[in-house]
Amino acid sequence: APSDQAPQSVEQPLTESDQIVRFTHIYKGIRNEVDFWLSTLEKHKNLFSWKDETITNIIVALLLAIVVLSLIVPTRLVMALIVILTFYIGSMMGRRKRSNRSLFLDELSKWWSGVCGMQLQLQGSDPCTVLEERDLTRLALRDWCNSTFQTQLDLRTVDRCGT
Repeated sequence: APSDQAPQSVEQPLTESDQIVRFTHIYKGIRNEVDFWLSTLEKHKNLFSWKDETITNIIVALLLAIVVLSLIVPTRLVMALIVILTFYIGSMMGRRKRSNRSLFLDELSKWWSGVCGMQLQLQGSDPCTVLEERDLTRLALRDWCNSTFQTQLDLRTVDRCGT
């Protein structure tokens, strides 16, 4: 015999707190995505807006060189040259990044060894927990970076760093 009660929902009802957390999480995800795309569009727009004349001159010269080269040489060769150049530039940037990271970690190791009196040798593969295990606080790290490299890092930026 069929019962007179309504079937129970498979989903558990969310409390107000759960809904607020859920909507906040969705909102932050959408906000971060929109922020990423707007900043990307802004960077590309600035290439042609003459706000930085040097960069805009370089971009215009590159585009003119590509157009002139396309008139003389087959376009497929021009595109192949652009792809090869892109990979070469990426390789050079990767080498420079690894070199700069190594120099930064050496300087940080020297500074912390002098402050705490024990030897510390950091590697690029070390997680941030190595610093925390040696009692190097994020605040001390931020202050050292700001004073050594004349930057204006905040703690959120330090938190986003992987090594």
